[in-house]
Amino acid sequence: MRFSRAELLEIITPHVLRTLVRLHGAKGKVVTAEELSQAGLSEPEQRALIQTRRLEETEAGVYQVHLNV
Repeated sequence: MRFSRAELLEIITPHVLRTLVRLHGAKGKVVTAEELSQAGLSEPEQRALIQTRRLEETEAGVYQVHLNV
C-alpha cells in the first residue's frame, strides 16, 4: 500500500527523521528491521521511509539508509 503525499507528511515527522539520523550514527549505513523497531519506528513509519527512498531494502529485513533524499 502506498501512502498519499498528505499521509507521508503526517507520518514522517521531525521525530521520525531524528530517530533515523540517530540510528544511522549509531549503527552505520545498514540497519535491520529489528533495529528500526527497537528504535521506536512503527511499521507505517518504516514503510513511509521506504516509499520516500530514505530506506532501501538490500535484502529481506536489511535496509540501507539514505539521508540525502
